This record gives sequence, C-alpha cells and structure tokens, in this order.
Amino acid sequence: MNNIETNFFIINTLPLWAEGTADGNLLIGDEGITLNKSSEYTYEDTIIPPSVVPVSLGRDACGVLYILDQNKKNVLLFDITNTYSRWMTNIPFEKPISIAIDEFDLYIVDEVMKPGGETGWKLYCVARVNGQIRREREIPFNARIASCGDGLLYVLDIENQQVYKTGWEWDLKEVVNELKGAADIASDRDTNIYILQPEKRIILMYDKEGILKQTLSIPFESGAQFLNLTVESSDHIFLGFEKQTSVEIPGGARGILQLTKRVKYAVSGTYTGQVFDSTQAGCRWSKIILDADIPANTRVTLSYVASDDEPGPDGPFVQDPIVNPTDALLKEAVGRYIRFKIELSGDENGWSTPLIRSLKVVFPVVTYLRYLPEIYQEDEDSKEFLERFLRLFESFLAQKEGQIFQFTKYMDPGSVPAEFIHWLSSWLAIAYDENWPLDKKRQLISLAPQLYKKRGTPWALSRLIELYYNIKPIIIEPFHFKCIEKNNDEYIRLLAKLYGLGSYRFTVLVPPKWESQGSPFKKAKQVTEAERSVMARIVETEKPAHTVGCMQVLEPWFYLDKHTYLGINTVLTTPEFILEKSSVLGRDTVIHEREPGGQVEIKSHIGVDSPLT
Repeated sequence: MNNIETNFFIINTLPLWAEGTADGNLLIGDEGITLNKSSEYTYEDTIIPPSVVPVSLGRDACGVLYILDQNKKNVLLFDITNTYSRWMTNIPFEKPISIAIDEFDLYIVDEVMKPGGETGWKLYCVARVNGQIRREREIPFNARIASCGDGLLYVLDIENQQVYKTGWEWDLKEVVNELKGAADIASDRDTNIYILQPEKRIILMYDKEGILKQTLSIPFESGAQFLNLTVESSDHIFLGFEKQTSVEIPGGARGILQLTKRVKYAVSGTYTGQVFDSTQAGCRWSKIILDADIPANTRVTLSYVASDDEPGPDGPFVQDPIVNPTDALLKEAVGRYIRFKIELSGDENGWSTPLIRSLKVVFPVVTYLRYLPEIYQEDEDSKEFLERFLRLFESFLAQKEGQIFQFTKYMDPGSVPAEFIHWLSSWLAIAYDENWPLDKKRQLISLAPQLYKKRGTPWALSRLIELYYNIKPIIIEPFHFKCIEKNNDEYIRLLAKLYGLGSYRFTVLVPPKWESQGSPFKKAKQVTEAERSVMARIVETEKPAHTVGCMQVLEPWFYLDKHTYLGINTVLTTPEFILEKSSVLGRDTVIHEREPGGQVEIKSHIGVDSPLT
C-alpha cells in the first residue's frame, strides 16, 4: 500500500486524549489511558521476635526493627531479613513507653515515678552506635513520639489527643488536633504522619502539614488488640499486636504484623473518543491500530459508529465490538464521520490494567484488489470476499512497507533505532567497545569520515579518547624532549621512567575529571576499570603500526619524579587557616607567637614568652 494513497487520524498525546470523555474509572495521563488505581494494605507476614513484649516499634532505613520491650525495659534490634537480633546496652529505664529513630539517635519516652509518688515522663536521646545516653529532659505529658528528621519529633499527646512538632527544646507547634482514640504515632521517609486508632481498627495518614490524606483499614476483623505501629515507607506498615480471643492470628499470640501496600485498579472503565471527520461522504474507513499493553486476564473492547451525519456520544455503536484489537479491519464502517468507544477491563483481583498509548484510524479502504484484472471485481459477492481476504495480507505487509518508506532514518546516526546502531556501524567498519554509551556511539558514527581521513595521527587518537571520556588527553612524543641535553643522565633516567625510551614510543596522558571545576579544593572522580579498558583499547587499535603506545590515567596526587603536572592533576592554592576545610593542625598549619611580648591580658604567657624578673 502506498502511504500517499491513505490518510489517518491519531490520538497519542495527553491533549488529544483529553478531547474525548472518560468515566471516573479511567485515568488519562502522558502515557495514555489506563484504569484508575487506588491502594490498600494487605497482610504480608507475622514477625515473632524472641521473648519480646513489644511496647513501641521503630524501623531504620536498613530495615532493622527497634523493639522496645516491656519486660526487659530495653531495646531489641531485630533484622527481619536475616532473623538476627541483639540487645542494646542496659539503660536504666523505669517504664519505657515510646521509641523514635532518626539517622544517628534513638529517642525514648520513659514513664517515671517522682519523689512525691506522682507520675512523670522523661525524654532520652540515645546514640544508636553504642547505646550511650546523649541527653535527657523532662516532658510535661504522656506522649508517643515519631521522628521527622533533622532532630525533630512528632509528639502525640495521649490525654489531649493532639499532635505537635517539636525540637529538643520542646517548642511545640500544633500539627493535628481533635483526634479520638489515638494510641500511637509513626512517620515515614516523606515525613507523613500515621495515627493508630485501635478501637476503630484504622490508621489515619496525614501529610506534614496536618492534612488528612488517607484512612487505612487494618485487614483483620477481630481477634487481636493492636498496640503500636511503625512505618518504614508508605509501602510497609508494622503493627504490634496481642491476641485477645481464640481467633487465629498468623504466627502466634503476640508479635508484629507486616502490612504491605498493593496497588488496586478499577474493575472497568469506558472512554468515548471525539468525532473524526474524513470530509468525504460515504468514506469507507479501513482499519484501527492500537499501541497498547494488554496484560493477561485483562481486556480492551472497541466499538465504533460511522455515518454521514455526525454521531453523538451515545452511538449507536456496532453490536459486535472488537476484542483486544492491535491491528483490526473495520467492517461496514461507511460514512463521513466515525466515533470510537473503548472499554478497558482489569483482572478480577484488580492487580493489573491495560494501557493504551495511541489510537490510529486509517482511511479510505485501498486494497491489493486494484492490482488484479477487472474480472475479479465484476461479481459483488466475490469482490467483497476477495477484498477482505487480500486485506489480511495487506495488514501483514503494511508495517514492512512503512519501514521501507522510512528507510532513510536507518542511515542517520541521530535517528537510527538503538537496536540498529551496530548494523549501521558495520557499514563503516567501526569496531567499538560495548561499554560505549549509546549517545557516544551515535557521535562516533557521525565522526567516522573525519577520523578515517586522519587515522594514525595524534589528532585522531586524541579526538577518539575525548569523545569517549569527555577529557582531551595529552600525547607525549620523543621529539618533545629534543631540548634536553643528551649528556644529562639524571633527566634521561627520569624520562625513561616516565615515558620509556625509543624513537617510536609515545605516551597518552589522560587528565582527571574534577567534580567541581570552580572550587579550589578539587576532588577527582573515580575512573572505572571499564573506562580504563576502553581507553587502553583505543590507544592500541588507533596507533600507527610501527609504534608502541602507552596510556597513563593521571591521579590527583603530588609525587615528585612521578606523573605530577601543575595545573593538570595538581593544584596549588593560597594557604588559609580554616579548620576542617582548608587546614589541618599538625600537617599544614602551625600555631605560634610571631614575637615575644609582655602585654598583660593580651599576649602574655608567663614562663614562655614573658619571664618574671
């Protein structure tokens, strides 16, 4: 089929999809249209730590649970993956009730008995590395805590049912108020707030501004009292529980439940497209092409209506819709206008959804029948059958014809598909390492004519290394040392050590890459073994046949009689006395008095620079 003989309409961008209408179960996005998704938490596992009654829970970024134990009044570190556990050093808690974790510290609330017999509360900051108490302070109410990063805490006031944000100074800032039945608090990596309400068997999720985002149902009807929670991320919630009835809880009578968030899609959704106008009365619409992902147990159903009068959004659509069409012929689609209706159906569990990236409709009908003698077109019945029969082959061959029509793009290094890069490079006899990034391969093919003209020259070798590594190398050849006196044995030995001897030997020096070019305190990027291997191979394959080439990647070091080049891999800076930034005591900074003095209360050291007589 000649592409000039047919036309098409296509929907492949968000604004074009938005011209149609979708019901509430569909989502129109940059990728196309899919079923709407929501999330729910399902049971994943039951964790039974050894001999522990969990009072409060925490979880760090490495997945280790910190369990505050009621009996031992201590913290158990429990690695879920390896089932490894250990206790922290004994800390003199009286009745610890809540724990929170940040990057370096643990925060623990302890219920204490005051001298007068009244109940009080203390907040401890404990180092995670060794379990030592860094600091402690009294707090005025019964609180549960969660970390929100940078040494700040979310605090749940159990009595007043309010949530605050505070630092160590206890400067409370209200975040959430008017709670009911809240028993514990947690936060995730995005500093969202989670409030456990065990009586209602729900968890309230708030953002860091205190706005309610979601209400999460605990997926158990009865049988356990949930006491505390911790959240690693919004995908994983851990609940400490205690079995209260004879209902079976997976794993035992007391432990920790792990709940995992699963994405759930709507059951089905319908999209009705805009009207396409061919501007030709009685137009015969040819076929529909969908670029779609249709997972197993999901379905896409397409219906259409065509007529010379513009059809409304309600059709009437054909009674025999097309199921899972990717390239389908349109039967009896005759008329100036056409409108499509697409129904997406997910699987029965709601775990997957079809995705439609684009819709393309081709018109008018142009078939291979026109290439056959007229005798095959005289009988209407046989003509219709033969036409539909030939359209099957036409569908198979249309893609090939399109590729032939667009063959020129396969000859352009900038537009050739990635899978054809190797094929195109073989036309130019280009051999490159597989470690080359795709964009570098494209540039190499583009530069091939220039590189072939100057192959074996310092320019070509330097340009290839610069293309791959983004740093222009320095090529040292023997004629660079003609100015050195031949009888200077010391210099000759040094040159032999650095660059070797011989008139047909050269050395390629590759300067380091700096992480920050503008800063005087430069730090070099690490050169990988793959990068070293590629550059060494470039030197070996691009050098003249009669020469010996060596490569040296310069390190950011300052060593005499080695590859040290001022301004290339060595930087001299102005000395400044700034501890922990540009100066180190005992190495490049000396503290001393410039002159002895006897100025009382200013610069006077009895017995050092101001003797008494």
